[in-house]
Amino acid sequence: MLKVVWTLLLLLALPALGQQSGVNAQTATPGAQGNQATDQQLIQKEKNFWEAWKNKNSTPFEQDTATEVPGVSREGLVTTQQMLQDMKNCEVASYSIEEPRVDWASSDVAVVTYKANQDATCNGKKVPPTVWAQSVWTKKNGKWIAVSHQEVPAGGPSTPNPQ
Repeated sequence: MLKVVWTLLLLLALPALGQQSGVNAQTATPGAQGNQATDQQLIQKEKNFWEAWKNKNSTPFEQDTATEVPGVSREGLVTTQQMLQDMKNCEVASYSIEEPRVDWASSDVAVVTYKANQDATCNGKKVPPTVWAQSVWTKKNGKWIAVSHQEVPAGGPSTPNPQ
């Protein structure tokens, strides 16, 4: 989606979220589920983010993301404001979302995973045409807030990280 993705490492986010909601990683219920309406609501929020990215509309991000959580990009940690500014440097011709699913870490923490196809450039560079994306959502004061997002280009076999 965005070249500079507003993401916190998932491994860091889930334990922190568990502590906020009174649940820690050891006591989170594996396989906890929301209801179908909540699943669809979270998937729709993801779709709203993609549409907002295409239209350079920062409002959904400002309303539905945690501003106190820094994002992670190839350049390092970035603030929400930096990420929203970077969004203006993208031209999105089209996108689509496939195979969305919602998995539950607890009753207040959901992980939305999907495949996204995109025809876009950011800062004059083509973004990967297909990515696997994952967002972590938590319920805070009765409202679902995105606290982490990451994307991995889809493609051939994975290569190990050089040591």
